[in-house]
Amino acid sequence: MSFSVERQLSDRVDAATQTWQQGDVLTLPTTQRAWMAVPDAPLTLASEQMDSGELGWVVASAERLVIVSQTCDIVRSCREHPFITLAAVIELDEPIASQARRGHRPRLLPLPDIGASSFADMNLLVGAEKSTLLGLEPIRGLENSEGQRHFARAVGRVFERPAFPDDLNEALRGLLERIRAKHNRNSPEGQALESLQEIRVVVESADEAHKIRITVLFCPESRPSEESRPRHSELQEQIAAWVTRTRRTGIVVSVDGILAPLDEMTALEYRASDPLDLDYLTARGA
Repeated sequence: MSFSVERQLSDRVDAATQTWQQGDVLTLPTTQRAWMAVPDAPLTLASEQMDSGELGWVVASAERLVIVSQTCDIVRSCREHPFITLAAVIELDEPIASQARRGHRPRLLPLPDIGASSFADMNLLVGAEKSTLLGLEPIRGLENSEGQRHFARAVGRVFERPAFPDDLNEALRGLLERIRAKHNRNSPEGQALESLQEIRVVVESADEAHKIRITVLFCPESRPSEESRPRHSELQEQIAAWVTRTRRTGIVVSVDGILAPLDEMTALEYRASDPLDLDYLTARGA
């Protein structure tokens, strides 16, 4: 059954959406998120509180929501594109907040202009008709273009995460557990982690059939000097220590780690690698 939006309404909605952009926050008197769940097999506190029975809908409140739709989709006519996609705004404590700010928790996206501890929770997205924005003023979660670009890349990263083989996850498990334990610590190892902008991984085919070699790239913005903290030699030593926490298993025949400053990588080298994040630790048996 087709539905035709009244011209007067669509014009009002289209005019209202022109002031909104990706990363804007909205607050409604009754802001809610809904998802499907089985009450007899609850996985969250909200579903545990449902009445016993079969498949149903959980409705939970959220004080604030952030638009994760691309700006070009927000401003498109509601006649062609009536929906926007929203995520809840949540507050995080340390050390999770620091990890998320550095991109190690890719489903938690910083909203620095809302607050240092404010993040978009991409674990559960909800849809809303654009008329939801009528009468509301956008709260800018991202005031400058750099923040907007970073947020847009982070949203894209959520949907573009590579499907690594389970054996790679097992091979890197010890390394990732160590990073999670030492991140944001006031120690030489914590300072070494703080100096890294990214940790990336290159997966290459080995000579043996169906086997792979892994290279972990530890990426500061630029190569440290012997006067910096940590010094170049100290970071190299720490990388060597981190690599000892990996292991060969299954199809993984080797794991190496190298210092790979971002300002020295070519575009092709960067594209040949994939980001490794702390939320990646999700293989069977984790």
